[in-house]
Amino acid sequence: MLSKAERARSVPFFIVGMTLLGAVAPLFAAESTTDAATEADAKQASAPMCLEVANIRRTNAPDSQHLVFYMRDGKVWENTLPRTCAGLTSNSWTWVVRGPLRVCANTHRLRVFQTNVVCAIGDFAPPRPNSKD
Repeated sequence: MLSKAERARSVPFFIVGMTLLGAVAPLFAAESTTDAATEADAKQASAPMCLEVANIRRTNAPDSQHLVFYMRDGKVWENTLPRTCAGLTSNSWTWVVRGPLRVCANTHRLRVFQTNVVCAIGDFAPPRPNSKD
């Protein structure tokens, strides 16, 4: 057991230690929160952008490598296909969708009715300024 004098000397060290711990602990907590937020951002960034089919008002194919999606909420998205899609501008086409009714960047395909050509879609982006309606 500590004597009264030894306890009196150890109290200031205890208080200083607790004060330092109180000042440093939030730094570790903030770093942990930042790491979790960074991981969540990375997961969201790696997931492909998808459009809900029910929210698509109409689409337009201004050329054989671009699709323009007009959404019910007024937003407009353009998709650049990785390759040209023969017959896209002059024929009807349909989505090849399995699972949830969403069209996702770089994962879904469309089929042109007249030619039966199947084409992959690319990334979604806001439309280019010179996009045709």
